[in-house]
Amino acid sequence: MAPPVPASSYFRLTAFVLKSFAQARSFIFIDPQELAAAKGWIVRQQRVDGSFPAVGRILNKDIQGGIHGTVPLTAYVVAALLETGTASEEERSAIARARHFLESSAPLAVDPYSSALTTYALTLLRSLAAPAALRKLRSLAITQDGVTHWSLTGSRDVDKDAFLSFSDGVSRSVVSAEVEMTAYALLTYTLLGDVATALPVVKWLSQQRNALGGFSSTQDTCVALQALAEYATLSYAGGINLTVSLASTNLDYQETFELHRANQKVLQTAAIPSLPTGLFVSAKGEGCCLMQIDVTYHVPDPVAKPAFQLLVSLQEPEAEPRRTPAPASSADDDDPAADQHHQEYQVTLEVCTRWLHAGSSNMAVLEVPLLSGFRVDIESLEQLLFDKHFTLKRYEVAGRRVLFYFDEIPSRCLTCVRFRALREHVVGRTSALPVSVYDYYEPAFEATRFYNVSARSPLAQELCAGPACNEVERAPAQGPGRPCPQGLFPHSRPGGRRRPGGGWGPEDPADFASPPGWSPGARGPAAAPEEGAKIARCGCARYCSAGGDPVCGSDGVVYTSACHLQEAACLGRARLEPAPPSHCAL
Repeated sequence: MAPPVPASSYFRLTAFVLKSFAQARSFIFIDPQELAAAKGWIVRQQRVDGSFPAVGRILNKDIQGGIHGTVPLTAYVVAALLETGTASEEERSAIARARHFLESSAPLAVDPYSSALTTYALTLLRSLAAPAALRKLRSLAITQDGVTHWSLTGSRDVDKDAFLSFSDGVSRSVVSAEVEMTAYALLTYTLLGDVATALPVVKWLSQQRNALGGFSSTQDTCVALQALAEYATLSYAGGINLTVSLASTNLDYQETFELHRANQKVLQTAAIPSLPTGLFVSAKGEGCCLMQIDVTYHVPDPVAKPAFQLLVSLQEPEAEPRRTPAPASSADDDDPAADQHHQEYQVTLEVCTRWLHAGSSNMAVLEVPLLSGFRVDIESLEQLLFDKHFTLKRYEVAGRRVLFYFDEIPSRCLTCVRFRALREHVVGRTSALPVSVYDYYEPAFEATRFYNVSARSPLAQELCAGPACNEVERAPAQGPGRPCPQGLFPHSRPGGRRRPGGGWGPEDPADFASPPGWSPGARGPAAAPEEGAKIARCGCARYCSAGGDPVCGSDGVVYTSACHLQEAACLGRARLEPAPPSHCAL
C-alpha cells in the first residue's frame, strides 16, 4: 500500500519538473533515477478510473474547477509522461488507463483551457477521439485580423471583472492562461503537421511576447516557447539569405540587417534615435525572420482601477523631550539627526491588502521596500510565519526589499503583515517608496502605494548645512509631508491625507489605528476607503481536517494536529512549536 500523499505535493509541479528535466537531459546530465522516482510517484497516485487527483492546491484560479480540473490535469500529466518517455510496463499501463479516462471525459472539457489540453493529450496518444476533440477546440477559436487564439471566456466578449482596465479605456487583451491554452493548440497543429492552420496562431503568440522574448509567467513562457520551437522545426524550408532594410519617416535613421546561415541564431538589434516616427521595412532574399519593435515609456498612473486594495502605515518612535544641553554638547542643537543618534532608532511597517474582485486572488506577492539606511528585523518576519494566521507561505529579503508570498489574498478581509526595520546608518531627506502587490500568475493584476516618514521625523531633515553641503546640488525641496502633484503617486486615492506616522491613508487616521501590542493575527476593523466601509482583518481561522497525527506543543499541550497547533498559536499570539512527546507527558 502506497504511503499517504503529503498535502504539500503538487501534481502539476511534479509533472512540470519531470518534463523540464527530460527536455534538459540532451544538454546536461540528469540522473535517470530522479526521473524514474518522479514518474513512479505520479503513477502510484493514479485513481482506479485512470484520472490523476489534484493533490495539493492549484493556486492559479484560471485552471481550477471541479471535473474540469480533473480532466485537464490528467491530460497535462499524460502529456508530460509521453514527452518524457515510458520505460516500464507499469508506466504504459498507467497511460492506457489515463487514455480511457480522457476519451470518456472529453465531452466534459467544455471550457477552452480544458479543451486545449485534452485535445493535445489525445493527439499525442493518437486516440480515435482526437478528431472530435479538435473540432470542438476549433469551434472555440477566435480569429480576427489574420490571427487566431483562444480566450478564457470562449468569445470576443470580455468580462469586465476578468480583465484589468487601463486609464485610457483599453482593456488588457490577454492573460497568462490564454497564452498557455493557445500554445497547446499550436502544439496540436504541429503534431498534425498542419502548417497553414498553425500560422495565424503563431502570429498571435508572437504578438504577446515581451521585450525579453518571454511572456507573462514561467508557466506560459515554457509551453509557448516549446510550441513556437516545434512550429519553427516543422516549417523550416532550408537556409536563410535575407537583407532587411529599415528607414524612418523622420529621415534620421537607416539600418540594414544581413541574415545568413552563419548568423541566423544571432539576435541583431539597433536603436531608433527619435520618436514618434514611422518605419519603412523591406526584405529581399529567401527565408523567414521575426522583427520585433520594443518601445519603453512612462505614464503617471497606468492603472485606473487596481486589482487590490492596499494600505500602508509607518510607525516611528516618538521624539525624546529635549533637555537643556551642556556647553560641551551644544553642537547637537544644530544637528537635525540628533534624535537618531540618541536612541536605537527603529520603525514599524504595517501593510494591509485585499483582493477587490470576487473570491480571492491567485498566488500573490507583496513587495515592501525599506527606507534608506534601514535593515529588516528578521525576528519580526519569522514571527509572521509562526503566527500561521493567514496564507503567507514564505518571505525573501532582497537587499532593501522584503517580498512576501501568499497562497492567495481574499476579498472578504484584509491580509496584513507587520514587521520592524532597524536603523543601520543615519539618513536624512528620505524619499517616498512604492509598496506593490500583484498576482503571481497575472502580474498586471496589481496595485501600488507610496509611503514615507512624516514631515516632523528626523529622517525627513537635512543632515548638514552651509558650505560643507554645497558640493551636492539639490532640487527644490519637496518635503515628505508636503502635498504632491496629482498623479505623482500611482494608485493613491484623492481625498486621503498623510498619517501622523507617515504614509497616505483614509481621511480618518483612527480607521487604521492598531492597539498597542497588536499582532497581525488580531481581529478588528480597518479602513476601506474605496468602499467607504470597514473591513475586518483576516483572523486565525484555519480549515483543519479531523485527521492527522497528534502533535505535542512547546506549551505542554497535545493538539489534534499540526494545523490545530498553528491555529492555537495565532489565537493566543504565542510562539508555539512542535516538541518531543515527552514534553507533554503527564
